[in-house]
Order: sequence, then structure tokens, then C-alpha cells
Amino acid sequence: MGIHGSKTVTSVDSILNEYTTLTLDVAAGATSISVNNAYLNTNNRFPANLSSSGDLIMIIQMQGATINTSDTMSSSWGDITAYNNAGKFEFIEVSSITGSTTINLVTGFNEFVYTSGKVQVIRVQRLTKLKVNSGASITAPAWNGSTGGVVALEVNGADTINGKIDVKRIRIQGSTVKQISSCCPQGQTTLNYLLRNTTPTAEKKEKAFAGDTTIYKTLGGRYGRGAPANGGGGGNCHNTGGGGGANGNNGITYNGLAFLTPALLHG
Repeated sequence: MGIHGSKTVTSVDSILNEYTTLTLDVAAGATSISVNNAYLNTNNRFPANLSSSGDLIMIIQMQGATINTSDTMSSSWGDITAYNNAGKFEFIEVSSITGSTTINLVTGFNEFVYTSGKVQVIRVQRLTKLKVNSGASITAPAWNGSTGGVVALEVNGADTINGKIDVKRIRIQGSTVKQISSCCPQGQTTLNYLLRNTTPTAEKKEKAFAGDTTIYKTLGGRYGRGAPANGGGGGNCHNTGGGGGANGNNGITYNGLAFLTPALLHG
């Protein structure tokens, strides 16, 4: 539709979207949604607040998948058993807003999404033309557990990308690196894929399809080498790197200590 005109991006890491969170579950067919901030212009990235017909939003459920938690000694621990709409997204036009927390939609919503699945609502630029100059880039805020990590744009005419649209450098924050020398005797290994005890293991990577460390605790623990869905597992002694790649090129000469390093997951 192009209601926001043409845009030329000249800066590195320019952010063009605005983000908020869903506050109530949405059933299929719903024509309004409840959000934390219906104005969707906190950072003044749009000419005005969200308010009228023609504005476009993207609704995406970031988490909510269920995983196999039946065997803490098996590599199948953490396998996705159901996505439960995690990763589902939908673009939908806005008709109006009511107050500061309700967005009314032109058409009914197609999917049922759950707030427990960390659903974010993203305001989308509707451009006639887009040009990203050489050396410039479009990105998104890092995923903070509620919003971020996604770039969404609509270009009705020509686009010229001499720079980048780049979210791969946005790293979802990994768990704490752990370095210890006394977790177990030399040569002994800890085989558990899930543990409540931090002593012989490092923390699993959080903010994956299946949830974060709060969710992992309800599933039996947040430590151990088992990788939850697309997150990284924590390292188990001795001298393992977990999802982080077993000390791969970390610049430190091996000194016999165990570096238990969960992975960083790229957006």
C-alpha cells in the first residue's frame, strides 16, 4: 500500500519496526487483540502512532513448543514433540485502536495464539520504495525474552539493497560461561541430559522455541547437556563445551580445566 512513502537507509543497524507484546490469548476469527502498547511508536520510527486503517502489523508466536522430557539419560531429550504454533506468524491490517491497549483488525485473525508462547506484535513499514545504501544496514533489537529479533517490511515498489538487511549478528543471550576444575575426577564424564544440580554441569541455552530457564526448571532442571528444541545444551564435565562447540577457537590454551559453555543462538 505504501502509506509510509519511500525510505533510504544510510546508517548501520537502522531499526524500522516498533514492537509490543500480546497480553491476552487470541482465538481464530478474532477481530481485535489486546497488547501492552497499541500506539506502537515508542521510538518514533513512524510518522505517527498506530491509529488508522491501512497500518500493518505482524503477529508472531516466538515460543510454546513442547519437548521430550521423558528420558534424562538419552540424546532424544529435548526433541520437539509439538510446535503448538511456535514460529507461526501472520500479517494483518489495522482498522483502528481503542484506548492504548486494543488494536482492531480489518479481518479476523487466522490462528489461535497463546500469550504463554511469548507472542509479539510488530508494526510494519509499508513503503513505496526502499533503498539501503552501501555500508548501511537494517536490523532489529535483540530478542529480550518478550520482543525483538525480527525485521518485517513491506515494499510496494522497487527496492535496492546495496547494504544489508541483517539479523544474524543479533545473538540471543547465552547462559553464563562456567569454568571449574573440581567437578569430577580427570577422565570421568557426567552423562545426564537434564539436571537440577549446577555442580557438574553448565546451564542450558535459554530463549528457544521451548521456552527459557524458568520453563526448563518446571521440566525437571535447567542444567545438563541436553539441548531443548533449538536451544543449546549445557556442557557436562570433563572439558566439554556443550552447545558452544567444545572450546572451538576461544583463544585460550587448554589447561586441563572444564570449560562448560552453552551455545549462542543466532537470530
